[in-house]
Amino acid sequence: MVIALVEAARLARANRAQVEELEDRHAALVSRADRERTAQEQRRQQLYDEVLVPFRDVFARLKNVDLAELASIDLPTTEATPQVEVVQVRLSALHTVGELDPVSRTGG
Repeated sequence: MVIALVEAARLARANRAQVEELEDRHAALVSRADRERTAQEQRRQQLYDEVLVPFRDVFARLKNVDLAELASIDLPTTEATPQVEVVQVRLSALHTVGELDPVSRTGG
């Protein structure tokens, strides 16, 4: 009986130590998850401010163009046309924008 009590006390100490370790690990995990969530929210806001808002503003201007106003604009001749270099869109940017779509995240 004495041996069983000694073994029970040893197991109780081991269990307490394991519980404390698990509580510490849980607190660290919660902290990391909060930091990650905050970082993701900041990146989403930055993307919205730097990419989506300017696009929305330009699109709104294009959408509300009065065709009568366009008739009075003199188009440049071929010689006066500026040369525009086409820049490739990075695929990672497209994936990032796709992640903002709530439909793609829910699979619906």
